[in-house]
This record gives sequence, structure tokens and C-alpha cells, in this order.
Amino acid sequence: FKDDFESLGGKVIDKISVPPSTTDFRTVFARVRSAKPDVVYTPITENVVTFYKQLRESGLPSKVVTSDIIADEHIKVSPQIFEGIYQTHPVDRHSESFLNVAAAYRVKFKKEIKLPRFVAWGYDGLKLLTRAAEVSGTSSENIKTHLYTIEDYPGASGTITFNARGSSPIRVEMFRVMKSKFEPVG
Repeated sequence: FKDDFESLGGKVIDKISVPPSTTDFRTVFARVRSAKPDVVYTPITENVVTFYKQLRESGLPSKVVTSDIIADEHIKVSPQIFEGIYQTHPVDRHSESFLNVAAAYRVKFKKEIKLPRFVAWGYDGLKLLTRAAEVSGTSSENIKTHLYTIEDYPGASGTITFNARGSSPIRVEMFRVMKSKFEPVG
């Protein structure tokens, strides 16, 4: 992240890591506040509600950007602490493919999807592996060869196309939490 951000003209003025088990972030926010950043990037994965509650209590005036970890369930717990936070989402949660997966998930597990990205990627991965094995056989080389030929597959996580290096670049969109909803930015 740091290398890409700086290559685009940004400047990282500090980097702070905390163990996943951390529940008291006040000293972290004091350090951040003293650095006076324009933007705070917060890719936290555990204790999400606690982290953002303490962030708001710290009085940090900076814009807050995170990766796609904030879920609807977090916002329901305490909507005001997430208001205005910018977040990426690689999954179009309104696509027909995702809505079908979400409905099947709801029936199977009797609850809503908490982390859409992981469910969509897991679903797509299993579907594509199964399809590759059915078409080309179960050897790892045959599966790999078949996966490299996939183009414009309408997955739950979006349209999937593999490149010659075996990766499938995705389009990530930016959203801002406004009135407890993820609203697209720009």
C-alpha cells in the first residue's frame, strides 16, 4: 500500500501496527492525532466497532479510509461511528449473481451475509474449480490451464477474467457510509 500510495504522489507520515487482539486504541489515536494527517487509512480487521468508536472519541479530524472490512452488521451496532468513513468494495452487492448467492445463503444459514466479499470470492472460486475439473479433468495442471482460459465469467464477485499470469484483476469501487448505507463515491 505504502509504495503504491507514494508512487501516486501521497506521503505516508507514520505507520502503526497493532496485534489483532487489541481492544484499547487510545494511545494509537493520540499518536495519530499528534502527526496531524490529512487522511487516516485504517485496514483493521478485528474489534471493528470498538476501534471506530474509540477513533470517534479521540476527536481525530482527519478523513478516514479503510479497506472493505466494515459490514452492515457493524453499522447496525453503532451507525453514528461509521458515518462519513470511506471504504472500498470489490463486490457489486446489487448484481444479479450476488443477489442469487445472498438469497441462497439466507436460506441455508438463516441469516444475512456479514462479509460479502469473502462469501462471493469463495463461491466463485468453488464454482470455477468445479467447472474446470468437469471440463478438463482433475489434475492440477489441467485445472490451471482451464482457469487461464476463463473470460467474462459472471461471478457473484463480479465479472471474472484470468490473465496470462493466472490472476484475475478486479475493479474496486469506493463508497462512503452515509445515513447507515454505503453510497458510491464519484
